[in-house]
Amino acid sequence: MHFHLPKPLHGWREFAGEVGIIVVGVLIALACEQVVANWQWHERSEQALKALRHELAQEDAFATEMAVSVPCVDQQLAALEDRVAGSGARLNPAPNYSEAIYSRYTFRAPSREWPDQVWQALVAEGVTSHLDPVIRQRVDLAYQFSRENRATNRQTDALAYRLQLLSRAVPLDPTSRNHLIEEIEEARGYFDDMKLRSNQTLFAIRASGLAPKNSAIDGFLKHSGTVQFCRAHAIPLGKVEPRLET
Repeated sequence: MHFHLPKPLHGWREFAGEVGIIVVGVLIALACEQVVANWQWHERSEQALKALRHELAQEDAFATEMAVSVPCVDQQLAALEDRVAGSGARLNPAPNYSEAIYSRYTFRAPSREWPDQVWQALVAEGVTSHLDPVIRQRVDLAYQFSRENRATNRQTDALAYRLQLLSRAVPLDPTSRNHLIEEIEEARGYFDDMKLRSNQTLFAIRASGLAPKNSAIDGFLKHSGTVQFCRAHAIPLGKVEPRLET
């Protein structure tokens, strides 16, 4: 009886060649997959930049409004402080204004939400890591400043509600007089801080290269209720001074 051992299909050289072809094929497939992934991230990054431009346009508009309005707001608050300090046993009531969106107020100031939903979503989805590092850093800085403004703006809103009391002839004793002056001074400090943060926001947005056109900001300011109020009452407005330093 004779036994025949199976012969190899190919020699070692042929075998190595086939393995090499397989390896090259895998590498080509991986490279193609990487090219597709890079293209997809590029597309997502481009879409992200478009969305960021829209949201940053709002941030820029709100920061510009705040920066130019604060001198007017501060003058209003200073007048209220003088009214409290100069009143006798009863407060000399301050004028009480009203508009369609504001039922009553004793001073007119911006109240904005300072949105960052687009940026937060892009961070959560990992898209920001694929943006240009310089753009990413500067946009993140702009949102840091605007988040601080959002928190401070909520505090000034609360103070504005409390200071509606100034439109009533309430009794004043040394304690209540001092308390009202302290709250007015607190509001002045908050607005001064928001002016600084707004100018820092504007600096960061412009440095990112994603700033909106000046015409869009001018159009927004034209319809700003605070700006209109200041102009109607001949109270001077300020100007933007984009800067990073504190």
